[in-house]
Amino acid sequence: MPYFMCFSFFPVQVEVANPSDRKMNFGALRVGQTNQRNLKLVNRSPAPITFTLAITPAVVALQQANILTINPSTEITLRANGGSCGVELTFKPKTRIPHFTEEVRTLSLKTD
Repeated sequence: MPYFMCFSFFPVQVEVANPSDRKMNFGALRVGQTNQRNLKLVNRSPAPITFTLAITPAVVALQQANILTINPSTEITLRANGGSCGVELTFKPKTRIPHFTEEVRTLSLKTD
């Protein structure tokens, strides 16, 4: 008697809920000023997803501690089909920093 196994693969879809939040503009800040932006991430996958968020700045001035931060900085689990969470991005320059673009990435992506 033959045995068959079926595998179901699905794309992992963690997205920004509001497409206009895909790019954040912190504006022109003076040294020492702080600007925060909030956005919502949504899991559009059919399975729960666990991950962490990370920013790895290419601009040297942004690599110093507490200049560009993201919260939550701990592991995040989003339930399947619409689970969401809020994310807070904070920019607090310690020196003059020219215009920049940085990418927020998901790390340690796991599905349950």
